[in-house]
Amino acid sequence: MSSAYHSEGILLDPTSTQLRSLFASLIKYVPATIPENREHFVGMMESGIFPVAVIEYDEPLLERLHGLKSTGMILPQIIVLLDRCDVEDAVRIMQLGADDLIFRPIDNRRIISHLTQAFRPAHNLLLRRREDRQKRERLEQHHQWTGARNEMTQRNEERLMDSLFYHLKTGLNQGKGPAVLVGLVQVIEQLPREDDGSVKLDREFLTLLDENARATEHFLGMVDQVSETLSSQPKYEPCSVRKVGDLLGESVDHIQEKAAIRGHMIVYDADLNDRPGSVELDRRLIASCFEEALLNALRFSPPESFVSVIVQTMASTSSAPACMKISFLNTAMAYEGITGIPESAERQVFEPFFRVHKTVDERYGTLDQGLGLFYMRSILRRMSGECRLNNVRGHIDGTRDYVILEMTLPAR
Repeated sequence: MSSAYHSEGILLDPTSTQLRSLFASLIKYVPATIPENREHFVGMMESGIFPVAVIEYDEPLLERLHGLKSTGMILPQIIVLLDRCDVEDAVRIMQLGADDLIFRPIDNRRIISHLTQAFRPAHNLLLRRREDRQKRERLEQHHQWTGARNEMTQRNEERLMDSLFYHLKTGLNQGKGPAVLVGLVQVIEQLPREDDGSVKLDREFLTLLDENARATEHFLGMVDQVSETLSSQPKYEPCSVRKVGDLLGESVDHIQEKAAIRGHMIVYDADLNDRPGSVELDRRLIASCFEEALLNALRFSPPESFVSVIVQTMASTSSAPACMKISFLNTAMAYEGITGIPESAERQVFEPFFRVHKTVDERYGTLDQGLGLFYMRSILRRMSGECRLNNVRGHIDGTRDYVILEMTLPAR
């Protein structure tokens, strides 16, 4: 996708004579491009060149654009021109992917006001990309004498920062939460006022507003929880291998209610009573890691399948120190042509806000915005541990794919 945004241009629906007429008088303020036809119009939206598109209300077109957005494609800010409508229709249009609504009759002042609001996020993105480009240019000069190792490190940091904001935007625009809440507020601002300045909202709209406000509060609470946990000092204490197994068993018991949501069965049977060794860890934090690993397996495995929890203690060798290895194994689920974890994403899954599957299952109430694995690995590394996630092929029939999340903790 091109990153060369037109800093002032917009894309206009070629089927609307009113838009053509309106923007003919605004061309000196806001340059506009009008494609030859609808197919050309959609193709130019997919190109990522234009920051804002203005369209005449057309439900099939909105459904088509909504389908493109659901694949993770970044489209322009979409402004829809339409006649006055009731609250239910306005909510439905916003849910189809409209970022703003303009009700007829319209004039130059109102259209410029709406465009100014729409250009703001696009302008911020343009500034950030310019800053990133300037930063890369400075770093390239620096890399000429810092050596290959520093060069690789800086490139990885750039890739992480570039992907971070993209993954964050994608996550916030899916499921209930901030993006829908902002859209609902924009709908309220567009509704006709009573004589006393009030706006009438029906019960269904208020329920939708409440659900998204609560989802936003939940998301912010989770981000705050992650921030507080990662900035606090862990309370390390020695914990026997048997006790770690007990903590894992308690986490399995605690998750059973969530496992019943889609009929999963968690299989955990570890006899660690006679296993020697101990691990230095924070019991509260390691329990949260166990639960996040279990929830991750439940969310991304087929209904009524098994999630197996396997515990191993590994003696020290000449090449590796002693450790405790905990594996969470689940049947891989296919989604949009992707089965399990693609090899190319095995490292990315631990980046904040990255998700392989772009759906949000709000029934699990977990870090479903792509924070769970990042949170888990950060905690494990503070305990000198590590984790990895990848696909494995079952050895029994050689055809079924599984996903395995493996944690290791150093043992003494």
